[in-house]
Amino acid sequence: MTTRSLKAALLTSAVLGAVLAPAAAASARSLTIDDSTADTWENVYNPDTQSDDWFAAGSMLNTDITKTVVKHSTNKIIITTTFDDLKAKDARYGVVDRLRFDHGPKVVADVDTNGKWKGQAYLFTDHSGEQIKCAGLTHAIDYTADTVQVSIPRSCVGKPAWAEVAEFSVSNVTDDAGTTHSYIDDAATAGHKFGSWSDKVRRG
Repeated sequence: MTTRSLKAALLTSAVLGAVLAPAAAASARSLTIDDSTADTWENVYNPDTQSDDWFAAGSMLNTDITKTVVKHSTNKIIITTTFDDLKAKDARYGVVDRLRFDHGPKVVADVDTNGKWKGQAYLFTDHSGEQIKCAGLTHAIDYTADTVQVSIPRSCVGKPAWAEVAEFSVSNVTDDAGTTHSYIDDAATAGHKFGSWSDKVRRG
């Protein structure tokens, strides 16, 4: 995974084909996923080996996820992500949620700031990365509460009976020398994965 492809993960689902953990069997209307702090990783492309190197980066601003709550109501799937520290200044981060259901195709919900503190929400097909038109798709970023929330109408994803979520955050930081550093945090593990599948969250 190159730095360029990490940036692309904020707007496409191409990066999400990485190996993901198997789904668990439990189910619930509301699911809370706790994540340890200081488990952010930096991705550095190594031109000598033409592969990625990963370095533990501690708790990075706008990257370190501490908790994710998934709520599946009659009309919406709402995902609220809490960060260790979220700042509006120079916001260049994104929250990527891959979703799969009891039927229909997988989708990717993405809240991307790209330098704008209010951010923007997108919904993509998982297999092709094409944007899905969804008039009711909304998001909210609360820099006081350190949360990012995305709300997905069930009608936009085939009104599933249950949903599973694989989430990670991505941030890009440019240092004084002009070098861009890319960081990620898997919402459910301390490792450098691109999202580990949650338990099933059934419709309430």
